[in-house]
Amino acid sequence: MKEKTGLWKTESKKGTNYYSGKIKINGKEYYISIFKNEKKKDNSPDLMLYMNEKEKKLTNEQIYADFGNLTEIDDSEIAF
Repeated sequence: MKEKTGLWKTESKKGTNYYSGKIKINGKEYYISIFKNEKKKDNSPDLMLYMNEKEKKLTNEQIYADFGNLTEIDDSEIAF
């Protein structure tokens, strides 16, 4: 496996923990954010990844509007 990026634990103004960083794909840089998903079904994903072009970084308010309720993520819940 080739390392692509690192992620940093971040806390929003509302106190929600998530991970964020940057990644370069095909010469374009993107901001990424990973949140714990509030699962509604067993087959729902555990984590949600958001990716946005570097020039158009999402604000926490935009992420919350798109995602809805967020659950705090704990380091022990990440497999990598």
